[in-house]
Amino acid sequence: MIRKFIKLSTLEIFDAMHQWRDGKLWVDEEKDGQSTEKHLEGIAYIKSVLEKGQKIRPILVRDNEDGTYTRLDGFKRCIAHLEAGEEFIEAFVCTKDEYDRSQVFPYGNHEIRAWHGGQEKEHFGLFEGDEKEDFNYDEVIFLYKSPNHFGLRIEVCENIQVHWGDYGRYRLSMGRRDFEELAKAVSSIENG
Repeated sequence: MIRKFIKLSTLEIFDAMHQWRDGKLWVDEEKDGQSTEKHLEGIAYIKSVLEKGQKIRPILVRDNEDGTYTRLDGFKRCIAHLEAGEEFIEAFVCTKDEYDRSQVFPYGNHEIRAWHGGQEKEHFGLFEGDEKEDFNYDEVIFLYKSPNHFGLRIEVCENIQVHWGDYGRYRLSMGRRDFEELAKAVSSIENG
């Protein structure tokens, strides 16, 4: 399994339980266990998180080996990315062989299974590294923040994140040492 960004246009998001019918979301509520309304609420919440520039856990997909991918887990995250106008989504990508063997991969203190629903809600929260979905955006420490939502901002969260573009849709995450090296390099260019 590898972790990478994939184009949403190459992803098969819908399945037998989640479909787009007559211009609106349809969910097989009996098989899924959640109502369509709960899905819509979840999508709206995730979209609001994305618009704040917060990094969320990658989805899980299978590589179809023809340039396309099939979603295994993360339906609401996919739709929220689409509605937020994102072109890419971060994903854990498993091969056909890993999927056929239902291979298990370590992730945090738990495991991800290369199978449908492989990121069990009991184990993983929405925010990567946070098993509780209680992230408070107001508690982020900003090292720099431009006056509008189109500009640059640098924040300290679970690591240091540099965001730019509309609503911070482009981001670079790094550890403190990497950030310090980047700051030194930029400073030497500006001063040299």
